[in-house]
Amino acid sequence: MIYYVLFLYYRNANLLISLANERTFLSWTRTSLRFVALRVALAKVDALEPLSPALKHDHSFQGPSIALVGAGAGFLCYGTTRYFKSMTLLRKNLFRPNIAGIVLVAATSGLVTGGGITMVIKQESDI
Repeated sequence: MIYYVLFLYYRNANLLISLANERTFLSWTRTSLRFVALRVALAKVDALEPLSPALKHDHSFQGPSIALVGAGAGFLCYGTTRYFKSMTLLRKNLFRPNIAGIVLVAATSGLVTGGGITMVIKQESDI
């Protein structure tokens, strides 16, 4: 009886850990899609330029667009790689904290935010 209870606990613990790993993968997927969606929003701003003179700009969105799509693709690749590496480690009852991923997201988000602020300030000074 005790063996059966311990087996169920161990089995459920592994199940919960696996589900948490899948939720983390889905979080990486959402992050990558958000960066790609931001690129789509930039394309829409570019398309609305003829309708509003306030949206006129002297610079191209091509560089930031490529960077956003590249970041989104990079996050998706990293999340997929991290998922499979974590599953391999979890099957061995090991765990490795995701320090590189946290630094990657923080640095990329900081660069995108800084770039956006720079573009807004430059556009405001041109008006």
